Amino acid sequence: MLSADRGPSSLPVVVFALGAVSALISILASTTQHDYYRNVRDRKAELEKRLGLGDLAIKTTQGMGGLRERLASVTTFQKLILGALLCADLAGSAAALDDAWRPPPPKAAVVARLDVTAANDSRTVQLVFAQDGQLVASASGTRTRNAILRLEPGTYNVSVLGRRLCVRSVTVTDAPLQSLTVRCR
Repeated sequence: MLSADRGPSSLPVVVFALGAVSALISILASTTQHDYYRNVRDRKAELEKRLGLGDLAIKTTQGMGGLRERLASVTTFQKLILGALLCADLAGSAAALDDAWRPPPPKAAVVARLDVTAANDSRTVQLVFAQDGQLVASASGTRTRNAILRLEPGTYNVSVLGRRLCVRSVTVTDAPLQSLTVRCR
């Protein structure tokens, strides 16, 4: 029996972790850039004072004595946005880790029986279980031998590949041991 188990992917954890690190580094870069601004602002004010510019001094922001009111500084807005992204990335990373560590849903043991008519009778037939267009499991069987599979509960398209293709839909429940009969006429 071949089974294509879809285990949890670590990609979302990596993406969210990189987003959190990027947001944190951006906050630090914004703080460093603002320190450069403060140094230039203070040096400019010192030069203006030495030159005796008085009212002619440049006053672009409230910190420099500007007259226009504003809600907050550009740095404050940057830190708010980056802080929100950091929180979202940390929450996404936590959710992705929780999903990755959660055990997969239990699979039910399924015994598949074939009921194939003489028109489709061949010694061995291949059973292919697909869900949402993706191969989930496959097994070989005959009219006298049952195929045993482990499948998650759900609805599957079962293709019986013998002399003639036969496709049926079957439903697997969460019962511990189930018997499915695939009839091909």
